[in-house]
Amino acid sequence: MGTALIYDEEMTKYKLLWVDPACKIEVPERLTVSHEALVRTGLADRCVSIPVREATDTDILLAHRTSITVPNWLQELHYNWWTVL
Repeated sequence: MGTALIYDEEMTKYKLLWVDPACKIEVPERLTVSHEALVRTGLADRCVSIPVREATDTDILLAHRTSITVPNWLQELHYNWWTVL
């Protein structure tokens, strides 16, 4: 057992579709700067690397009491947005 590190460059490619001051921390640099510090200090090498994958409903329920239901039209919008980029 150890500390896991989940990181993939794909995680830095997202962008908010709206301007919201409450979400100003939602920028790719919050991930890249943290990851670079872990690599630079050697801590990343001490972690168990876990490959990135889409969360299942079971995964989501580990952190949330009820499943988050996303309408089909929103899932399609999300899918279409990311496949265009």
